[in-house]
Amino acid sequence: MMAEINKGYAMALFSLCDEENCTEITYNELLMLKKIFEENSEYTQIISSPLISKKERIQLLTKMLGSNFSNYTSSVVLLLCENNQIQGFFECVDEYEKLYSQKIKLSCASVISAFELSDEEKEKIRSKLEAQTGGSVMLDCSVDKSLLGGITVEIGGKVYDGSLKRRLREIKKVIDE
Repeated sequence: MMAEINKGYAMALFSLCDEENCTEITYNELLMLKKIFEENSEYTQIISSPLISKKERIQLLTKMLGSNFSNYTSSVVLLLCENNQIQGFFECVDEYEKLYSQKIKLSCASVISAFELSDEEKEKIRSKLEAQTGGSVMLDCSVDKSLLGGITVEIGGKVYDGSLKRRLREIKKVIDE
């Protein structure tokens, strides 16, 4: 239930920002605010504490937000606090991020390789994935030596396994038959 409420806040904010052509600004502000909250967990606990009056929590938030954030970002954070939903802020940001990524056709690809990829190799992978998806692709690269060689790529719920480990499993399967 809580996740649906936070999704609703994110969708409403995104819709408004889309109409006002400020989705990118709001996206960047939300990420900045998320980082602030993550780095100051004690502050997040204070503004979500039922032991502190709602009025005091809103005053603290208003002071912290100041003029550093747009009215849209400030308003949604204050509304979350007002409705005792501030603990759902992170889910709200995650949902907004999904909507923003869809709008700009940004996909995130998880690339796992047996060895560290060079910048040139990463760029080749990114280019091929962008050609395939028709949008921008952000790579999240990691190393897993158990692959033995090759790479696996996960993007848009699809997994492309070009690892030596998979090929060896297939050969073993054929031999065992």
